[in-house]
Amino acid sequence: MNDRNEALSGGIHPPTPPPELRARALSAARRAVNRTDEPDVWTRIWNSRPAHFAWAASVAGLIFAHLVVPNPVAGNGPDAALPLAAAAGADSELAEIAALPRLSSKLPGFEVVPPNAGSRPNETPE
Repeated sequence: MNDRNEALSGGIHPPTPPPELRARALSAARRAVNRTDEPDVWTRIWNSRPAHFAWAASVAGLIFAHLVVPNPVAGNGPDAALPLAAAAGADSELAEIAALPRLSSKLPGFEVVPPNAGSRPNETPE
């Protein structure tokens, strides 16, 4: 079978590598090991003091704005928060449909059980 493949391929064999390839590869590997790379962009940002300061300043600014700047929607009631309810105006049925009820313990499915509800007062532990 090997003779048949030889006959079909016409004696084609893969080329041999050049004799200086091993020496070139080893010298390139030595140069790569001894080379000091510059850090990439993300490493420079991670180690940058100005970037840390900018991040801390932006977080502090957001916290300050959250605490100090008044929320215009919260003070005006549900009509300002719900444009559909505001557009309904005097139509109370549409305003009732558009306004979502707040969660409370009085809604079905939100039964609040007191912490000592499992034990009866006259029951003694065994």
